[in-house]
Amino acid sequence: MELNIFISLVSGVLSVPYFSNAISTFKIFRPIRSEAYTEKQIADTGDSVVLRGDVTVDSPPEGSIQLFPAYKPAVGAYLWRISHIDNLYVIDLEDRTISRAKVGYESGIEYGDFSITTKEGTAKIDPTWLIRTHNTIPLSEATISTIPRTISFSPSMWSSPYIHLRSTETVHEIEDVNDLVKSKDDGARQYYVQAKPIESETTLTVYGNVRTEDETSVLYGTDASPLAITDQEPEEFRRYLTRRLVKYGVLAPLLVIIAIFNWFVI
Repeated sequence: MELNIFISLVSGVLSVPYFSNAISTFKIFRPIRSEAYTEKQIADTGDSVVLRGDVTVDSPPEGSIQLFPAYKPAVGAYLWRISHIDNLYVIDLEDRTISRAKVGYESGIEYGDFSITTKEGTAKIDPTWLIRTHNTIPLSEATISTIPRTISFSPSMWSSPYIHLRSTETVHEIEDVNDLVKSKDDGARQYYVQAKPIESETTLTVYGNVRTEDETSVLYGTDASPLAITDQEPEEFRRYLTRRLVKYGVLAPLLVIIAIFNWFVI
């Protein structure tokens, strides 16, 4: 009986982040599916648009030189995650490798002044909505401790459906980037900083709203029309969101059913 109660509780707790992931994915999938984002002139302030163009970097974000020392093109923004090695193993079918899993501790996005250029013109990218939505902090304010963190039931920035990058990931031991991350105890040596860059000359697809600042178009996000950034083609990104929605949309109710079954039936 205790085992059934344990399974019920675990299944119920696990269903919460799956529901959260499904809801977040649906928030961006629905307007994309309904074609709420249109391909229009980017100078039309107030429109929700989808643009695909090449990245131009005017100023890189803090920490980009330390995290991407070998990158010749400038980095306009990057996703980061502080992680530690877990006892579980993951299998990479593409590379045919087996490695120990990394568990996320904290994640976020750092960005400088960058934009994309299309046939219609140039638009700057403003990721502040992403930061507010995921309640993230700058990498420079992250503090690592071996004391376990409170479990978050919302998607982290690293796994957010709103930003999907296939760019090459870099991994750094904490000791190599001590000037970027604060450490509280010796156990922090087990931690790593993973980062995915948005480089100059990379082709991005960006979904967002348009506003004009100093005669420059800016793409930003709102709760009604989220900002989404990907280095995939629009159709590829839509397929990715579909797979993600099916995954979390199926698993979340399944976990609830398991929880109810073990709690009331057995």
